[in-house]
Amino acid sequence: MKALNMWGTPIVRKTQAVAPDALQGLREVILREDARQRGTKIGTFNASKTESDLLALEDPVLKELHSAVIDIEGRMLAALRIQDAVHGHGILAEAWGVVYHDWGFHRVHSHHDSAWSGVLYLDMGDSDTEDGRIEFLDPRPAACARQTETPAVSQLKPANGEMILFPSWLEHWVTPHQGNRPRVVIAFNIGYEATA
Repeated sequence: MKALNMWGTPIVRKTQAVAPDALQGLREVILREDARQRGTKIGTFNASKTESDLLALEDPVLKELHSAVIDIEGRMLAALRIQDAVHGHGILAEAWGVVYHDWGFHRVHSHHDSAWSGVLYLDMGDSDTEDGRIEFLDPRPAACARQTETPAVSQLKPANGEMILFPSWLEHWVTPHQGNRPRVVIAFNIGYEATA
């Protein structure tokens, strides 16, 4: 007989995912790309997104981002012991910046066409310590109704330089930023090429 743990939801956090000078350089890239206004505001309030082509841009500091994304993906696969399941599949990744202004937030959403999604926190802004949280909704609504000690929402308070990776299907949202200096992050998706 074998017992299966079917509904655990893995989330990986890595502090100092990139070097401090790369953090500042990435922030500058996001603010530059945001000023070009090529992105969208879908799903956000008082926030804007860049195009999802950051990993294709030529800026050298984006190599640090690429390396950090690959590193945290490897950590997730190792933690789950599923490296062999994706061995031989090419990795598909996209990344975009999000700039949150005063009272800016992101509505509840999940990510499509990917296996993993994540965020790199470049600058949490000058907000109060209680805002700027990422909140994940329990994917088992009935469990919350029956198990009152199980919260329906799990909160994480990220710090500058931290990267978080989670399954793309996991619904989440970002609490409102309250501050004059914008909160600047990079969001990303990771998927895998199908094999013939």
